[in-house]
Amino acid sequence: MVATPEEVLFESTAAGLFVVDVSLDHAREMRATTDTVTSALNFGAKQGVLGAQWQRPELRETMYPRPRGQAAG
Repeated sequence: MVATPEEVLFESTAAGLFVVDVSLDHAREMRATTDTVTSALNFGAKQGVLGAQWQRPELRETMYPRPRGQAAG
């Protein structure tokens, strides 16, 4: 399977060698920008998922507490 954040480009259960030509430019653009009200016009998935817009670092300790005795890192 070859997939982008927005769609599956190729999928097969057959044995063999397959060549799929993909461009990472669109995925890089999605990572570099933030989600807006009109984002759905150009993108089929949320933008900036790895950025600060959708990350909640203040909740990390609540969701994944460190075991006792482990230093902060």
